[in-house]
Amino acid sequence: MTTRLVELPEKPGNQISHLEDGTVCLLVYPFTRECTDAERQLLEVAPRARILFYAAYDAPVPHGLSRPASFEDLPQDTLGWAIRKATFFAPAVLDPRSEDFPGDLAKVLRKIVDATAKGAAQKLHVTVVTDEPIALGQYLGRTRPNIPSNGVAVA
Repeated sequence: MTTRLVELPEKPGNQISHLEDGTVCLLVYPFTRECTDAERQLLEVAPRARILFYAAYDAPVPHGLSRPASFEDLPQDTLGWAIRKATFFAPAVLDPRSEDFPGDLAKVLRKIVDATAKGAAQKLHVTVVTDEPIALGQYLGRTRPNIPSNGVAVA
C-alpha cells in the first residue's frame, strides 16, 4: 500500500499597511501564519505600530472549513510576542447578543479606538477583538504576560 501525502494550502500572510505618519499597522485573523522575524522587526522599529487581532465568529476562515473562527485559531506565537512587546494593550469583547453585532465592523473598531484614546500616543498598541471573553481570559491566565496597565474596552 502506498501512502500519499496531501499538501495543505499555505496559511495566508497577515495584512501589513503603512500610514503617512510612519505608523505600521498589522491586522491578524485566525488561521493566518505566524509573523516572520522581518515583520516583527518592522513593527519594533516603526515610530508607532498598531496590531489588531480579530477573532470573532465572523472572521474569515479557510475554504472548506465548516466552523466559525475562534480565539484559539489565532497564531499563538505572534499573539504572545505582541502582548509581551506592547506598550499599550486593549482587549475588546464584542457581544454577539447585541443588536449591533456583527453590524458595521468599522464602527465597532472606531468605538474601541475611541475608548482607548490614551493609547494613541503609544509606540506599540495591541488590540485583541474577540467574542470569546473566557478564551481570552484563560489565555492571559495561562501565559501570564507582562501586560501594560490600562482599562478594558467593551464594544
